[in-house]
Amino acid sequence: MSEYNPGFGMFETGYAYTSTGNLGVGYVLSLPETPSKMIQWAAIRTMTLAYLEPFLEDPGRVAAWAGDPDTIAWMEDWVAHAAGDDAITTSDPKELVLFLKNRMFAIHDAPALGSDFKSALPYILHIRTFLGLPPLSPEEYWQWADTNEDTVRTELSEALLAHNLRGIETWMGWNVVEPKAGKFNFSAYLRNAEIIKASGLDFIPILWMTVIPQWFLDDPRIVRSANLLTGAEIDALSIFAPSTMEVTDVFFAAAAAAFAERSAELGVDLIDAVRIGSPWETAEGGYPSGVFAGSVTPDIGAVEQGFWVGDKYARECFKAAMAVKYGTIGTLNTAWGRSYGDFSQLEYPIKENTAQPTLIAGANDRHLLDFILWYYQAYADQMREIARIAKTHFPTKPINFNTGYPYDRIIIGQDITGLAKMCAEENIVFRRPIGFMVPWLYVKFAATAARHYNPPQYASEPSSHNSPVYIVAQSLFEDLTTGVTWSFRYHSDFVTAANIGLLDEFNKIYNVLGGDGTYPIVEVALFYPTSAHYLEHWDTWYNRPFHMHEYGGWPTGLYDYAEPLRRMMDYDVVDERMVGDGFLGEYKYLIWPAGTVAEASTLQKAADWAAAGGTLLIAGIEKVRTVEGGRGVFGAIAAVAAVNGVRTFGSGKVIDITGSAADLPAVYPGYLSSKDIDGPILVSEFKDGVLVYNRTSEGLSKDIAGRDGTVISVTLEANEFKFIKL
Repeated sequence: MSEYNPGFGMFETGYAYTSTGNLGVGYVLSLPETPSKMIQWAAIRTMTLAYLEPFLEDPGRVAAWAGDPDTIAWMEDWVAHAAGDDAITTSDPKELVLFLKNRMFAIHDAPALGSDFKSALPYILHIRTFLGLPPLSPEEYWQWADTNEDTVRTELSEALLAHNLRGIETWMGWNVVEPKAGKFNFSAYLRNAEIIKASGLDFIPILWMTVIPQWFLDDPRIVRSANLLTGAEIDALSIFAPSTMEVTDVFFAAAAAAFAERSAELGVDLIDAVRIGSPWETAEGGYPSGVFAGSVTPDIGAVEQGFWVGDKYARECFKAAMAVKYGTIGTLNTAWGRSYGDFSQLEYPIKENTAQPTLIAGANDRHLLDFILWYYQAYADQMREIARIAKTHFPTKPINFNTGYPYDRIIIGQDITGLAKMCAEENIVFRRPIGFMVPWLYVKFAATAARHYNPPQYASEPSSHNSPVYIVAQSLFEDLTTGVTWSFRYHSDFVTAANIGLLDEFNKIYNVLGGDGTYPIVEVALFYPTSAHYLEHWDTWYNRPFHMHEYGGWPTGLYDYAEPLRRMMDYDVVDERMVGDGFLGEYKYLIWPAGTVAEASTLQKAADWAAAGGTLLIAGIEKVRTVEGGRGVFGAIAAVAAVNGVRTFGSGKVIDITGSAADLPAVYPGYLSSKDIDGPILVSEFKDGVLVYNRTSEGLSKDIAGRDGTVISVTLEANEFKFIKL
């Protein structure tokens, strides 16, 4: 894979991205020196009318259109401009809607657009709406664009490049390019790529398999994703089916060939990188969630919560994985307390065709944990297969995979460390979400995985649309303190002078730190109790809404500990996989505030690390058990007499703590930047100084503790971050 160093941003369908090197944030909004006409051009030319989806599955609205000749004429006009070589001739509103749906592929984050179809136009011209400008009719828009395109392109690219935006990412829908089996048409995307490259920017397609062409929905080869609990299937591809990988291979091969041919004709390489993902919802890192039902993929069926491994290929995958793990059926039977005759008889531990998750009779913790671990690992393994297909057809291009969901709900199956490790092994980019809505627990968990497994690039996603300054400030601070080398931002985060000022400061600090995703000095690891989480929360999602931090989103008690802990110190997060892979040696302290079940091997690794000189701070060591119910080596540690809550163990120490971060300063033997659990300033230390961030809406001056015991006085404006050289 060639080294990809575009500098900063990837702007896609109205979004902004950044990338390696002298990292910063690209944006596409109305800067003081940027005429709004640039925004109109950028939105329509790169969005390719993608935001029509919310209107396409509303029968009542379709019926209303039938009696409105003006609306029909309006739709026909847009169809004519969107159709290109595939123009259709019809005045039937439903046919027009279906055409637009199939032509324009669904996309995420589409809000409600008002009471009639015409109000879709301001959203298609997304930035005009945001700026409060009146919509343009199709005729007005295209007349303006055709007249001003060259000037606008030049001005736009100059403005973007001046702020280190380097490229545009655009969704390339399978249903758009292969409307008939074997009949590919990439013309719209090729035109987009040519325009983008001519503007001096990079082009990055997202190869998106979520919306399936009608012809394949009717193909006997299709294997739909099936909900284990309800038995329901949806019109989304099973990641376990050979046919899914076959059509993925054909789609990727066709895209590579089409762009290679046009690149050769132009003498310009049109593709600079490629983004991939799952064939579900927003192509993010997990099984179908239903979170985006009705907006992203409204026509794939009822995406009910559950375990999406009901198809026969998923079952075969599970059985094969257990055969590899245990070797003999006798060994498995001993572990599970079962009496299977061979591996072909294996069952999932969860009852099927029952909406409420229930264990089958006799399923023990090991059987359940093996299933959950496989559920997570299988997703990462199948993403590996998709990555390899992409690398086959784009061998010199960076491949980007993103995780998406900012929580660890079991049915999502987002194996954060497994995905980071897979990306490193396959030499592809690992990207995670960021921003105020994403807790520090997730931010640090993903960053720690990227730090240790070391994929070629570590990327982030935006906080939200139209974010106020305090959200943008925190998300930029997160990028600066987690080793990010490819940062993604929504365009609408950078409208105000305050946000643009934060962006400029971000760029300066990033380069001061080295311009390469420099990781801060971190000597503390927070333990993530993988086994305890999986066993306790495998069913707590049932009949509960999706929520970031409740209903099984995180191990019990860990979120409430991790968030205030970040106000006192910077830390990493290590789970049982990272402990098993030997990364504890990078830390002086391990804080274990939650979780009383772990693998015996995890307990042994932690004990060996402590005996070699590490300090383990743990809540309730006497309650910790192995998955099988034994005490393991922690039983021996708990038997050591504690003096004022401190046990000497080999060359190290084991310190009793509570499950509340508020109690930590009284017993913590290491460096704390602040003992204030609600401290207003966050601190990260680097080799040559400290990065400080005022997370409040008021200016303040405050003393923070230096690692050597000195006191550092800092003065910060509201939501300001600053690097202080020492």
